[in-house]
Amino acid sequence: SFPSSLRTQGTCRCFASESSLYDSHVPTSFVHKVFLTGEAAFGAIRNPERADLVATLGDTTGSITLPRMLERMKKDQIGMEILEERPVI
Repeated sequence: SFPSSLRTQGTCRCFASESSLYDSHVPTSFVHKVFLTGEAAFGAIRNPERADLVATLGDTTGSITLPRMLERMKKDQIGMEILEERPVI
């Protein structure tokens, strides 16, 4: 069991820092993200059923790809319709 000073509402804060987004968040460096991206991409190509690798790939590349995707959607008629409807996926 972790000392009470490392717990916040039952969540371990042993890796949390001032730059953490939430209690269990482990901040990663650019180099670490590159390594995770490569490992996740290679693993997901070999075995697409590994949802954890597909999710890791989305998490590590999202800050790059999502703004680009948003701009492309804004320039497309169907993309604009989707953005206006805001469907739940």
